[in-house]
Amino acid sequence: MKRNLFYRPSLRWMVIDVVILTLCYLFVLWVLPMQAQEPVEKCLPALLTFGATWLLVSYLFGRYRRHAGFSNGYAHTAFAELYTILIGFVVDLPLFICHNNYSLPVLAAMLVFMGVVFFLVTAVRFAYLYASDPEIIPDTEPQRSQQPITHHEILYRETQHVSAVQALPAYRYDCVVEQTPLDNLRGINRLLAAYNALLPDGGELICRFKDKSTKKREFLARYPKGLNWLLYLFHYIWHRLCPKLFLTKRLYYDLTKGRHRVLSKTEMLGRLCYNGYEIVEECKYHGMRYVRARRIKNAPLRHKLRYGPIISLKRHGKGNQPVKVYKFRTMYPYSEFLQDYIYQKYRLQEGGKFNHDIRVNGEGQFMRRYWIDELPMLVNWLRGDLKLVGVRPLSNQYFSLYDSDLQQLRSQFKPGMLPPFYVDMPKTLEEIQESERKYLNLCIKNGQWRTDFVYFWKIVGTILFKRARSK
Repeated sequence: MKRNLFYRPSLRWMVIDVVILTLCYLFVLWVLPMQAQEPVEKCLPALLTFGATWLLVSYLFGRYRRHAGFSNGYAHTAFAELYTILIGFVVDLPLFICHNNYSLPVLAAMLVFMGVVFFLVTAVRFAYLYASDPEIIPDTEPQRSQQPITHHEILYRETQHVSAVQALPAYRYDCVVEQTPLDNLRGINRLLAAYNALLPDGGELICRFKDKSTKKREFLARYPKGLNWLLYLFHYIWHRLCPKLFLTKRLYYDLTKGRHRVLSKTEMLGRLCYNGYEIVEECKYHGMRYVRARRIKNAPLRHKLRYGPIISLKRHGKGNQPVKVYKFRTMYPYSEFLQDYIYQKYRLQEGGKFNHDIRVNGEGQFMRRYWIDELPMLVNWLRGDLKLVGVRPLSNQYFSLYDSDLQQLRSQFKPGMLPPFYVDMPKTLEEIQESERKYLNLCIKNGQWRTDFVYFWKIVGTILFKRARSK
């Protein structure tokens, strides 16, 4: 019992709690109208009482423990924080109510505001941890022993449990047709990985699902106007958001068994690519989207990815060393595995971006337009991974499109948050390369500090006066 109750707390988070309590206290007194001549001194005992209760209860419920894993740390801290707020209300409010010198609305506002701020701070903290600890996918997959196909057959299945697929003989079928819609199955990645192990190299999987846009259109047509949007909001939250939120995911799957999930076309195609397939063909028929995919490699050893509001992207840094670049998520889940497919199908548009990039969601388009998605990159700048001005940090796929001489030149410098793109506004990939080559040569000739200073003000001018926007 002592081992669970007494522990060495994190002094850093205790100090952060004290700072947050103090700032919330001053903010509430500044916003609310106060009749007392010295409101800060008058309400100081209330702050000290609530602060002492907060620190004590937080310690007893383990909010200051050093957790090894993200999942346990988030769950433990989130529930401990909820209990701390409730107990703080129960203990302190009756005490303040009995004391006639205090204004009950002011004290209640103070407690509610502190609780909300602490929840937000906790959410931001674990969103960062969520993005900092993504699943690591091995670059090289282990080789499997290949056997000749014993029969050239097509397997038709209506799968409900992955274990039934795992029990089938390997390499017997060169094509599998999964007749159950994937959006009605629990454990989609496990099922796709099981078929990956079942198929020979070059074997094909044909599957189907009803994507998000089709379900939305059918749902809105089913109910009267006005009411349909309200019902769809609850439907979307339950079948789209709850399966992806850490605190509600387990409850959702226990109740629905994964049926009727709202999944985008991009996510489903990305799941196939993630599990070792390439997309050969896709079409839509009677509201159902059919996909023909070919097995090209083994599925990864782990089949779960984390998708929080902040993501870390593996990019080329100085010396071609990998750098984790942080951004707000603007794409559908599993979009990163579709990069080569999107390039092969849609190519590039003006400005070097993908033409008709189906991976970007509606909120992401807004954030990209006003650079909101790049705000977390300030963490990379503070850590020294990026400069303020410099060439873009590129993914492996995009980096491979560059000329070899520019690849070597790029590796000599840190990438930056504000690229020379916004000085020259190039339209093609060749023009983008020339713009970056010009900038890097000026860095060699005139020095990085001088070149970055000149380019910074040119970029600011382009954004303010020419209204350049990120897309």
